[in-house]
Amino acid sequence: MKNSAINEVGDCGPRYEMFALLDALQETGYTNMFNGPRILRDKFGISKKASYEIFSQWTANFSKES
Repeated sequence: MKNSAINEVGDCGPRYEMFALLDALQETGYTNMFNGPRILRDKFGISKKASYEIFSQWTANFSKES
């Protein structure tokens, strides 16, 4: 998978799938979310840098008040 997934916009495609996986991990409590980037790398075959960028984008969806 190319790192272009980071720039993908919309409700389908690789970034959506990655966000959905992170959402599911958080909801189930399966793992500490600091493992999120590693899980993204394992599941989607992306680089370490890309996994941290996707994870950062995902965490930006949460307000500091939540």
